[in-house]
Amino acid sequence: MRHEQTQRIYDALGGTKRIPRGAGALTALAKLLNESPQLVKNWDVRGPSDKGLVALQTETGLNATWVRTGEGALFINTGNLVISPGGAPEEQALSAEVNDQLKRQPEAVRDCVESIVRVLLTTPLVRELR
Repeated sequence: MRHEQTQRIYDALGGTKRIPRGAGALTALAKLLNESPQLVKNWDVRGPSDKGLVALQTETGLNATWVRTGEGALFINTGNLVISPGGAPEEQALSAEVNDQLKRQPEAVRDCVESIVRVLLTTPLVRELR
């Protein structure tokens, strides 16, 4: 059984362009973080280290606190919310425009949008489309 924190990482990032679902996910995550696959495999039992969480947050925008506790924002800020890791330039341009609009909204609206995206990220059909 995979550690709860590690499962959160794969739930949020698995199926993206940089972290595929399935057997290649561990290797892709290790490569993204510039770590050995064995170190990332150890996370399945022990959970990610503090250093690993910082690297993960830096590289993907995934909120280290959310990974640890399951509480709070999925991403460290709204600016990272819609840009998928490794997205094509046109996706990033559209995402930047959406992010600009979100930044102008009240915090309650941003929180609502983030909650919706969190649900969508774990929905199999949406994950398949990414």
